[in-house]
Amino acid sequence: MADPDRLALVLAVTRAPARDVSQPERVLRLLETRDPQAVLDELRGGAVELPLGPDALVEAARQDISKWLATGMTITSILDPAYPTTLAEVREAPALLYAEGTLRQHDLGVCVVGTRRLDDAGADVARTVAAALVGQGLTVVSGLAAGTDTVAHEEALARGGRTVAIMGTGIDSTSPAGNRDLRRRVVAAGGLVAAQFPPGTHGSRITFPMRNAVMSGYGLATVVVAAGEHSGTRIQARKALDHGRGLILTERVVRETTWGAHYAHRPGVTVARRSQDVLNAVDTIIHERQLLGVQ
Repeated sequence: MADPDRLALVLAVTRAPARDVSQPERVLRLLETRDPQAVLDELRGGAVELPLGPDALVEAARQDISKWLATGMTITSILDPAYPTTLAEVREAPALLYAEGTLRQHDLGVCVVGTRRLDDAGADVARTVAAALVGQGLTVVSGLAAGTDTVAHEEALARGGRTVAIMGTGIDSTSPAGNRDLRRRVVAAGGLVAAQFPPGTHGSRITFPMRNAVMSGYGLATVVVAAGEHSGTRIQARKALDHGRGLILTERVVRETTWGAHYAHRPGVTVARRSQDVLNAVDTIIHERQLLGVQ
C-alpha cells in the first residue's frame, strides 16, 4: 500500500500554483528526483505568492488523500512500484492514478475504441476483436463509454477475460450513469476502473481527450473499430502514434475517414481486415518490446 503522506506530497506537487510548470514537467521532476518534497520546494521557489501557505497546501492534500482512501479506492503515485509500467513511459502519465479493482504493474493490454453511436456491423467487429484478445490472454482496455467501449468491455467479461476501464471523470462517478452495473462487474471480475482525475472531477471536452492520452499510454496498441470524421477517437489514434504504440485501424475506418486514410500509410499502423491481423500486429509489438528488454 502506498504511503499516504507521500501521496499527499505528490498531490501537493500537482496543486502547487506554479503556472509556468506544466503537469508533465512536474511528473518528470518527480521521476528525476524521486523526492516529492524536493519538487514541491522547487515549485514554491518559483511562485510569487501562494494562496495557501506551504503547510496549508500539504495539510489540505493530506486531508483529501485520507478522505479518498477511506472510501476504499486505491491511489497510486508514479513513484510507487505498483504504478503501471507502460503508462509510466508516456509524457502524459498522471502523477496520481485513482483506481477501483485489481491494479497490475505489468498488464499486457490493448485498447479497443470507437464511436459511441455504434451500428450492428461495428458491434460485431468490436466483439470479435475483444474475444480474440481475451483468447490470447490479453487485457481489453477501453473507456466505459457508450457504444464501442461498452461492447468491448461486455465481450471481454463474457469471455472470462480481464478488462480495464480508463475514465474521463473522477473515480467517484460513472459516465454514462447507465454503465454503473457494467463498472461493478468489471471490478468484480478482477478488472480495473481507473482515472487520472481527482474525485469530484466532471467529464468535459478537456478531460475526455486527456483520458484518451492516458488510455493510449496504458495499452500496447490501440484498435479503432469504427469512427466518424470528427470522432474523439482520432485523438487517441494520434496519441498512439505519438507514444510509439501500435495503431490498428479497421478497413472501415480507413475507408470512411480522411484521418484514417492518412494514418494508414504511416509506420507502425496496421490496417486490419480480420481479427488475426490484430493479433499478428500485437504479437509483433510484444516481441519487439521483449527484444528491447521492456516489459
